[in-house]
Amino acid sequence: MNFGRLLREYREDELNITQSEAAYQLDIVPSTYSNYERCDRSVPIALLPKIKEAFNIPDEQFLNMILNRPHNRKKLSAEGLAMQTKELRERYITNFGESYFDLIQQSPELRQLLGFIHILDVKKRKLLLNALKSILLVYDDMLNKEIEVNISVISTNKSYVDLIQQSPELQQLLAFIDMLDVKKKRYLLNAIKSLLIVYDDLIEKELEIAGQS
Repeated sequence: MNFGRLLREYREDELNITQSEAAYQLDIVPSTYSNYERCDRSVPIALLPKIKEAFNIPDEQFLNMILNRPHNRKKLSAEGLAMQTKELRERYITNFGESYFDLIQQSPELRQLLGFIHILDVKKRKLLLNALKSILLVYDDMLNKEIEVNISVISTNKSYVDLIQQSPELQQLLAFIDMLDVKKKRYLLNAIKSLLIVYDDLIEKELEIAGQS
C-alpha cells in the first residue's frame, strides 16, 4: 500500500509542513509518522479519519490515496492548481491556529513567551525559534520512539493568529509543548522563560547604552 507515499506528497506539495508538525497534529511521535510515510509501517485504519480531518484532504483526493491511485491534477489549469494549493494551505493554517486557545488560556508562561516573540523583528524571531527548535530536537531524541503521544484538541488566542500562521517553527513548538505532561511542560516553559529573562537584560543594556550615546 502506497498510502504513506501519497501522504508524503500531499504534506510536501499541498501543505508544505514538516514531518514533525504533521506527527504532532496526529497525536503521534515524529519517528512513527516517518515510518508511515516511508511505508515501513502500515497506517492504522483508525488513524485515517484523523489524517483526513487534520490535513483537510478533499474527499476525492483522500479516496484516491486510500485506493492507491494518483490524484488527477490535469483537470485543473496551472492557475487552478496554484489556487487550490493556496486554499488548502490557508485552511490548514487557520484550523491549526484555532486549535490552541485552551493551551494559551491555561499557561501564563506560554502567553508571556508569545508576547515576547511577537515584539521581536523577523531576524531575532527566527533566531530564537530556531534555538527553541534545537531544544525540542534534543528532547525528541529522549522520547521513546515507539510510544504514541496524545495531544489534546485545542484552539488559539485570536490575537496571535497572524503570528502563528506566519511561523511554521512556532506551530511546531506549540504542538510539541501541548503534547507534554504538566510537569515537563512547566519545566520546558520555565527554561524558555529563563532565556527570555536573559534576553530582556540584554535589551535593557542596549537601551541604556543607546541613551548614553
